[in-house]
Amino acid sequence: MTITPEERSQKKAARLAANLAAQKRRDEEEAAERADLLKTLPKRLMDAQALANSLGVRVSVNLSETGPIVHFGEYDGPGDIDTELTYQSDCWEIEWLEKRLQYLKEEQAARAARLRLAKDTWGNLKQEEKDAIKEFIHSL
Repeated sequence: MTITPEERSQKKAARLAANLAAQKRRDEEEAAERADLLKTLPKRLMDAQALANSLGVRVSVNLSETGPIVHFGEYDGPGDIDTELTYQSDCWEIEWLEKRLQYLKEEQAARAARLRLAKDTWGNLKQEEKDAIKEFIHSL
């Protein structure tokens, strides 16, 4: 069974139409996802900004013609954040920042818990045990 040139052209046109329709559906889905992100982005930026301030991360906001530019910068701790977010930012950027800030919050809470434990333990030691520990630390 051979395919005539007309049938080949029709099949090719049908494939192209199907590909265009699929691309249009993907574009519409991406536009809907972007619209959903834009609805939540201002609150997410404000929440991230508040959390960053509470963690000691330097935050600055500048206004541009397209909206605010929120810069998250230095903080007193390990690692680095140094990122800028705008209303044009991708979803993965805000998710990365939220995860990073949550990690910093958990790390600071763990550090505070370890410090409380150390203070409680130190307070329960006898003076000669404290002196032995101090001597050991100075020998390092």
